[in-house]
Amino acid sequence: MPHGTCEKEVHFIKCLIRHFEPSWSHPHRHEEGHEIILVLRGEIHTQVGDQVTLGRHEDVLFRPQKLMHTPMAKGPEPLELIALRWRGGANLARLSYLDTRFDRNQRIRRQLDWILELHPGQDQANQGILDALTYSVIHELSRLQNPGRSDMTIRIRAHIRTHLDQRITLDDLAQEADMSKYHFSRMFKEATSQTPMELVNQMRIEKVQDLLLHTNLTLAAIAAQVGLVDASHLSHTFRRLTGRSPGSLRHNRTASA
Repeated sequence: MPHGTCEKEVHFIKCLIRHFEPSWSHPHRHEEGHEIILVLRGEIHTQVGDQVTLGRHEDVLFRPQKLMHTPMAKGPEPLELIALRWRGGANLARLSYLDTRFDRNQRIRRQLDWILELHPGQDQANQGILDALTYSVIHELSRLQNPGRSDMTIRIRAHIRTHLDQRITLDDLAQEADMSKYHFSRMFKEATSQTPMELVNQMRIEKVQDLLLHTNLTLAAIAAQVGLVDASHLSHTFRRLTGRSPGSLRHNRTASA
């Protein structure tokens, strides 16, 4: 990399996966650098003064150095996230701690996974790679959709999650977004690279997977919780979207216990 570029100004500090139980809360500030977090599971609310931001699965949030903030784990599920911290770096003006960005192409997730692979060894030879990957994560975060589209997708994801046990139609989602069905579909696809109904199915299957792995509910009971007609409909949808049966996932859980 040429001397004097922004990459040279970014200095990776650490990256780790963190787990918190529901109701966890921790007011603090980062004295040693800036932080980006990617939500893997659960829901996080972060209060800064009288402002509160919300993050859910695959959402990314930015916390600048020395910002006093109070993150809180909300909802019934434990909170799991990846936290990346660094110091220095230019071009951070586009990053706001009030914005929640959606890692729609999982570019940030892939780069954080790479960082996690390199980091535990504490090999100094990897420092330059870690600095460059950190810069790449910052760049991707600043490149993601503008806050207006981000607000729209956050609202739609929240609506889907709240009504997951019910029938959800494209008309319902367009009405929630306060747009015509055609305009909403086009804007949503541009913002997330998937259709609204693809997201509905994705969120249903994610919930099914969670219930299969962490409860002993029958397939019929799970189907009722995720808005699918019955156990047969659940099995068909699950196999179509994941390439495996729900029974095989539960069997693997039992076998590894």
